[in-house]
Amino acid sequence: MLLNTVARTVEAARNDVHDRIMRGELTTLPSGFTVDSLSPAEGGAIVAECARVMDGYTTRSSGIAIGGLDPYYFTAQLAVYGPTATRAAAWELITRGIAERHALHERKTAAVEFLAEHHSAIPRLCREPLRLAAHDLTTASRSDASSLFAGFFGDPGPAFAWLYLELADPSPEWDSRLTDLLSGNEQERRTAIRVMTGRAGYDNALLALTRESNTEVRAEAVQALAFAAAHDGALAMRVCAPLLMLLEAEGEETAIRVGSGILRAESRNEGIEPVIAALRHHDSLHIRSISVDLA
Repeated sequence: MLLNTVARTVEAARNDVHDRIMRGELTTLPSGFTVDSLSPAEGGAIVAECARVMDGYTTRSSGIAIGGLDPYYFTAQLAVYGPTATRAAAWELITRGIAERHALHERKTAAVEFLAEHHSAIPRLCREPLRLAAHDLTTASRSDASSLFAGFFGDPGPAFAWLYLELADPSPEWDSRLTDLLSGNEQERRTAIRVMTGRAGYDNALLALTRESNTEVRAEAVQALAFAAAHDGALAMRVCAPLLMLLEAEGEETAIRVGSGILRAESRNEGIEPVIAALRHHDSLHIRSISVDLA
C-alpha cells in the first residue's frame, strides 16, 4: 500500500512538472529538476520558451530584471544533456544567442562558462561561430551600465576569453590572451587556471599558483594540479610531496579542492595514491567521510 501511494505521488509530481513545462512556466520548476529527464516534447517546449525570452533581450534597455529564467544557461544545458531529438535545435539557439551582439553580454556569463567547461561536446558546425563570437565579445565595448550588470550576472570578459581559448588553435594571439588572464584580477587568474587544467606544459605554472596570496586563486590552482596529477603518473611523482605539504599545512578547503580535483579525473595512476591516503586519514572527520568517494 505504501509503495503504491509513493508511486502515485511521484507520478503526480512528474505530471505536474510536465504541465508546467508545456505551459512555459520554467521559473516554477522544482529545484531537483534535471534536463536529462526530459521527453523530446518537453525539450522542444523549453527550447521554444528560451527562444522567446532571448528574443526579448535583443533590444537595449536601461532597466534590469533580477531573478527569473536564464535562457542561455538553460539552453546550453539542453544542448549538452537534453533529449537527443532536441539537441540540434538547442545548439542552434545557444550559438545564435551567444553571438547576438545586441543582447546584454553579462546575461550570458553562466552559459558561456558552461560551454567552455563542456567544449568537447560542442558540435563541429557550432565551434567556429562560437569561437568568432567569443573572440569578438572578449574585448567588445561595454554598455554604460556594465559594472551594474556585471554585479548581478558576473563579468563576461573572462568567460568569453575561456571559451575562445578552448576553441581556438595555438597561436601568438592564443598565448597573449592567456598571458592577459594570468596578469589580471582574481577572476581572470582563476579563469587562466581553468584553461591550463589538463593541458600539457603548464605544470610549473599551476604549482607556482598554489602559493598565490589570493585564497580563491590558490584553491583553484590546487584543484587543477590534483586533477592533472591524477591523470599523469610522472607529474604525480613530482608534485605528490607539495600536495601532501599543502594538505598538512592548510585547512579543509584545500583538502576539499585536492579531493575534488582527483575525483574529476576520469582515470587515476598509482602515483596519486599517497595523496588519496592522506585524505582518508585527514584530521577532519568531514574530509575523511567524503574521501570515501575516492575509493
